[in-house]
Amino acid sequence: MTPNQRAETLNQRIDETFKKQAHHIYTLWVVNERWNHTINFFMDDQPHGIKARRRSIPLMTIDDNSDWELVEYLVMMVRQHTQIFIQYRGWRPMLDRWPGSGDIIIRKQREDDYTPDDVKPGGRYE
Repeated sequence: MTPNQRAETLNQRIDETFKKQAHHIYTLWVVNERWNHTINFFMDDQPHGIKARRRSIPLMTIDDNSDWELVEYLVMMVRQHTQIFIQYRGWRPMLDRWPGSGDIIIRKQREDDYTPDDVKPGGRYE
């Protein structure tokens, strides 16, 4: 399979995943030294299927049954960051330390979550 065919297949799977799981809302958080910045994954009408953009509607579920190849594809979009923390079944990270600057957290979106504009420089979202 060529890289283009692989990308096309992944994009089809992304579309199918989002359609099936649109009632679940998950957010990818990027930890910044000064404050937590959010990147939400969402569907759009572009051929590539998804983009990362602030203040959008996240629609990716992550759990034991997740398509981890799809998750890795999403994470690849923010490859400049260092370590991935997958959170599910509660709110604790699944690794042996708490996230630090540049780490990526993927966890369920809560109804009372702050938006990026609610978290000011110098503060931390807890």
